[in-house]
Amino acid sequence: MQAVATAAAAATNTDTAIRVIAVVTDGKGQPLNGLKTSDFELLVDGKPQALDSVELNSGITTPRAFAFVLDEFHTAAGDSAAVREGLLRFVDKDLRPADVAVVIKPLDSLVRITPTADRDALRQAISTFEGRKGDYTPRTPFERNYMAQAPAAVASARAQIVTSALRAVGMTLSQKPDLRPAIVLVSDGFARMRTERDLPANLQVAVRVANRADAPVYAFAPALTPPPADGEGADPAFAALRALTTQTGGELFTGTSYLANGLAQMTRELDRHYVLTYRAAHGSDGRFHAVQVAVKRQGVQVRARAGYVAPMSASMAAALAPAPAAPTRILKRSPLIQSWSGVIPIEGNRRHVTLTWEPSMLTSLPRSTPVQRPRASSIVVTASTADGVILFDGAVGPATEAPSPDVPNRAMFDAPTGGVRIDMKILDAKGVVIDTDARDMTLPAPRKDSPTIYAPAVLRVSSAREFRDALNDVTAPVANRDFRRTDRLLIRVPAFETSGAPARVTATILNRWRQSMRDLPAMDPSTTSAPPGVTLFDLPLSSFAPGEYTIRLTVAHPSGTVSEHVTFRVAG
Repeated sequence: MQAVATAAAAATNTDTAIRVIAVVTDGKGQPLNGLKTSDFELLVDGKPQALDSVELNSGITTPRAFAFVLDEFHTAAGDSAAVREGLLRFVDKDLRPADVAVVIKPLDSLVRITPTADRDALRQAISTFEGRKGDYTPRTPFERNYMAQAPAAVASARAQIVTSALRAVGMTLSQKPDLRPAIVLVSDGFARMRTERDLPANLQVAVRVANRADAPVYAFAPALTPPPADGEGADPAFAALRALTTQTGGELFTGTSYLANGLAQMTRELDRHYVLTYRAAHGSDGRFHAVQVAVKRQGVQVRARAGYVAPMSASMAAALAPAPAAPTRILKRSPLIQSWSGVIPIEGNRRHVTLTWEPSMLTSLPRSTPVQRPRASSIVVTASTADGVILFDGAVGPATEAPSPDVPNRAMFDAPTGGVRIDMKILDAKGVVIDTDARDMTLPAPRKDSPTIYAPAVLRVSSAREFRDALNDVTAPVANRDFRRTDRLLIRVPAFETSGAPARVTATILNRWRQSMRDLPAMDPSTTSAPPGVTLFDLPLSSFAPGEYTIRLTVAHPSGTVSEHVTFRVAG
């Protein structure tokens, strides 16, 4: 019987020589020594490849880089002490002098992640780990002010935060080519609505990033129970973690008692593995290539990652590079979607960004053709800074649908003031890309001479229950501004003085000729969960005749006023 597993590879240079890293163990999980070139079989894109060499790397002197992603949101409080104890012991006894590491927990900033050799800093970060699985009580100003309070929405936001952290640490480790990297994830995973897929879309992106970094993911799930040997009835969270670790060449361990043994296995595999070298027939084409490794012995396990991206030839890189006078970025607005983005200041020069979308109201092509315009079902959003730092990368559902842990109904991320690039792939119901969208955002710094009103968010509800969901931030802001008289609008307006203090906002309803109709009173802050600096206005549309209207939002200051406008239409 042959043991087969997927494998990843890294290019040694810009020619066609490719290195494939694989961990080979015996039936007891111990490293298997003495294998030769003739013992291995290598498939690339399903085709057999001739190996140039096979070497057993015993790199106990190679510096390592560890990224500890401690998922407090999906780890039970009762398992916290055992996790802290196990990780502190690892830092004290198993980190070598040249090793570096970083500890990331939910709500830590992902803009700049820096592995460090400072053991005291690592101990301090680990010592504050506290599991909060099932506890949705906000404990920080960010959670209280910017995360929803309803359990379903909290679960969606928490899953999004964790997958964003995995992507961010993968990007960081990819910038450490001289170190042997690994990602340590402590989490019981999170439930998903689409259980037919082992790996949710957001985690698929994390796998691609980890594979690019050559960083296997070792996951430790204290409270998960392994499924039966036949795999039937596996917990979706368990299946997702197992797929995440398998496709990155790592391993999934369950129970706190497995932490010490799992960490020991991880260090053995980082220090002792086989390096397979071959000459790629595809050349330097810059594309992803799936890899499979087989060992011609029974009872042997082979683990590695899911593939590799081939290097790009110098001629290809030159051909793809823009001309010196050409723009470095081409912007495009897709007619298939409408989108909205809002910004709220957090601290210093950091901003919290929310982006939502919904299918365009224009659903068909011109009358000259009977072909139906494809309808957007979901989008994949990639947000990055101008220098390439990934801020968000994941699937997002329409704002008109309830969020799920697998696909939230909004993208949320933190970013410094300045430019942000938003790239979107638009997918139909079958997951096929039907269009793209590329745009730039500018996250403004606060005005120095007057208050600042940030983009107002409009939430549409049609019942008392939906109104409660909107107050609890389950409902996402909509981009469309066409409503019916049966709708009720909840307008959220962030506004701040030059000092950073919340600003008082007043609202006036204007008719289509911008003539004042009446004032719109703000909601009592004690009846809402709005964060400081966000004023809420409740506007039922039942009394409005069909037509166009505008809400003028105003903040007064000593030298005048600052205003923003929200224009909308009411149908019969």
